[in-house]
Amino acid sequence: MQQETMMKRKAFVWTTVLGMLLVGLMATPAPAAEVLTQTETITWYDVEVEAVKTTDNFIVLFNTAKTMGRPYQNTGMSHLEAARDILQERNQMLPNLSYHAGLYTFAPTTVIYTEPLKAYYPMQPYNKEAFANAIAQLPTEAGGTTEIQRALLGLEPVLKDLSGKTIIFLFTDGVNTEVSAPTQGSLGANESARTPRDLASQLALKYDVCFHVISSATGKVEQDLLRTVASINDCSRVVPMEALLGKPEYMAGSLFVLEEKVFEIMETRQKVVGFEMDNVRFDFNSAAIKPEYNDELQALGTFLQEHPQAYVILSGFTDASGSPGYNLQLSRRRVQSVSDYLRSNFKIAEDRIVPLWYGDLAPVAPNDTEEGRSENRRVAGVVATP
Repeated sequence: MQQETMMKRKAFVWTTVLGMLLVGLMATPAPAAEVLTQTETITWYDVEVEAVKTTDNFIVLFNTAKTMGRPYQNTGMSHLEAARDILQERNQMLPNLSYHAGLYTFAPTTVIYTEPLKAYYPMQPYNKEAFANAIAQLPTEAGGTTEIQRALLGLEPVLKDLSGKTIIFLFTDGVNTEVSAPTQGSLGANESARTPRDLASQLALKYDVCFHVISSATGKVEQDLLRTVASINDCSRVVPMEALLGKPEYMAGSLFVLEEKVFEIMETRQKVVGFEMDNVRFDFNSAAIKPEYNDELQALGTFLQEHPQAYVILSGFTDASGSPGYNLQLSRRRVQSVSDYLRSNFKIAEDRIVPLWYGDLAPVAPNDTEEGRSENRRVAGVVATP
């Protein structure tokens, strides 16, 4: 591959050299120094990753009953503390996507007929910082009984004013105390006679809701109860709490997904393909660079510094005053003077300078006048980019 690349570069150099010689042989006047450009249209692709929400609202129902104070596996935390950690992690990685959100606890402490839910973040537009503050205010000590039916009944007034899809995150260990007295709710009379599954199913019939049960249940009875709640529709599920601990990205799809969007971009621009300079002329029988060409060589040297892939082809010539052998050596010394100037003043590497010399061949003006001979005593330079 490297050899092929070198061969292609050599072919390009010699093509350029031959082209330049043809210009000299046709006695075309030397061009002014200029950057050579080419207009090209480039098509390229840009990929953007965008978070797209998959629900309009989410509600967190957080169980703070006494059983949530038990040690959770070998984590050194209680069920309550593990659930708080998960909430904090998920809130930290959740993008602001114009959700409506609510955070409520459930677990009556002493009086059964208190409000079924306690709002720590009443249903409102989601704000990451405010929601984090609400999580920080959640109880650190567990207490009271778990009455999942009452919690589900408490959702009715929260859901009735919402539009769009709602995910309900139910954090619980599955322990449930049956409601000990009839409770009127808008879902129907004598709700205490209905199971958590019945009430969840009734909510799903009235509203566009999915239950994501975050379970720390350890017993079969508790696990079975939570599975029945999650069986009410295809979008509901049970997720073990251990699957979420330390993995905030787990279940991200319940609230948002990351989508890649590929954009085709077409851009027309000027591409630098080379640099062409005025001929550097020399006095009779001299290879010394005259001060008047310092600006020309300054422009050339600067271009080569700014385009490290570019290289320059220098071609030396003389007038016809001397012998062919002498003229050949003199044209070589003139090319060497320009090459040395670029290397010493601009630190241009030797392999980026192609020196060629031709004596009195390819004159650009008649040699029978002093003015013509002056034009023929020159070094021509062409810069190309691979």
